Amino acid sequence: ISYAPLWQTMMRKNVTTYTLISKYNINPRTIYQLKHNQSITMHTLERICRILGCTPNEVVAFVSQGEECKNADDTKKKVGRFFFFLMEYYNFIQIGKIPFF
Repeated sequence: ISYAPLWQTMMRKNVTTYTLISKYNINPRTIYQLKHNQSITMHTLERICRILGCTPNEVVAFVSQGEECKNADDTKKKVGRFFFFLMEYYNFIQIGKIPFF
């Protein structure tokens, strides 16, 4: 399982993990599972699809073990961790809570 499509969909729709947790009550443990390509329930997949207004194919891809590592690396390069950092930090600023790093 690879959630590389999820991160691309979230970027396209300007939704962050912070938004999923704070606005839509997605459990932080679920975010951890997604980031580590671990399994989630069908109920959670359905909730994410409804939140993002997308199909399951835009959230999860079924790939072989070797492809999973390659896809994850490609996604990290395309999206970039810094971009996610900026989006998360922007959300903190919007709610008036600036985190200490």
